[in-house]
Amino acid sequence: MCEMKNEFEFVLNKAISYMKDGEMLQTKTLILKSPCRNNGRIISKLRQGFFRGMKSLEKEGVHDNSIKESTEKKELSATEIVVMMDMSDTSMPDYEDSFEKLLLNDICYLDEAGKEKLTKPVAVKIDCEDFLRLLGEYLVNFTMSSWRKMMTTIK
Repeated sequence: MCEMKNEFEFVLNKAISYMKDGEMLQTKTLILKSPCRNNGRIISKLRQGFFRGMKSLEKEGVHDNSIKESTEKKELSATEIVVMMDMSDTSMPDYEDSFEKLLLNDICYLDEAGKEKLTKPVAVKIDCEDFLRLLGEYLVNFTMSSWRKMMTTIK
């Protein structure tokens, strides 16, 4: 069983720059904190989109073998999740917009101390591939682990 994390560290492939106290800094590391209730609407939208995406693939019979095997084992990687979402009927542009809103709402930080919040001008500098990997890692670390925790309490 996967344990629900309070936060996780994400390493970007391409560094992003930001201003702090008049100085230009760069980072390749983002810290994502577990979202809380004040982000409830966005979290619900992301969770619902994820599970509807999974369901739509099942209905259509569209399953890459590795994704199907991972789903059965309940162990999806971040990359598999993003591929699955891309293959589903989920509107990825809308889904990505919702994820960006969540990142900008006090869950993503540019420093380990959690003092430098991700802002829109910095967020737009994140490489597209890094952004999708970040989305996948968010879903693995928070959505999937929360779902697994709920499912184990039901059984």
